[in-house]
Amino acid sequence: MKLRKFITTTICEYLNEKLNMDSDGIIAYHRSPKKFYKFDISNISVDSNRQRYGYGLYFSDSIPHNQYGEYLYKVILFKDKKECFLIDTKNSVDAVIVNKIVEALNSYNKKSDEVVEFAYNGWLFYKTVSRVLGGDKYASTFLSNNGVDGLKSNIAKNLNDYILFNDADITIEDIRYNP
Repeated sequence: MKLRKFITTTICEYLNEKLNMDSDGIIAYHRSPKKFYKFDISNISVDSNRQRYGYGLYFSDSIPHNQYGEYLYKVILFKDKKECFLIDTKNSVDAVIVNKIVEALNSYNKKSDEVVEFAYNGWLFYKTVSRVLGGDKYASTFLSNNGVDGLKSNIAKNLNDYILFNDADITIEDIRYNP
């Protein structure tokens, strides 16, 4: 049993999506039909189609198609932040985060055994927290309050999509009108 726990912990640490950052952060892109100068999570669209991969602010390493809006935002995620934690939707969730979320759920008298059961996959983990709490918005807020900055999905070799749960870690570098 101890060997199994050691192997599981080692694999989780290897797949861990805790990113040690330098002050440069992550360069990413976002499109919107509206021009603004600061991201505000309270302005997220209530259209469920736009939030189908989790509740939060969406960014990508690649420039998104203009179907998402005429304004292209080049941003830096986590600028001047030493580390961030993103749940990789395709890999297992770090054991430290799983334990922290389980403790937090237990403190709210919420059932947490399924969260542990589905920790082998980041997407299933997120959706289980969502179901336990009553929706993606509640899950994203809860995870943000407990040390998780967002979700990361690998969409192609060296290309990622990011869904951030908090607007404080986004710095706009450039805005272009591109119809």
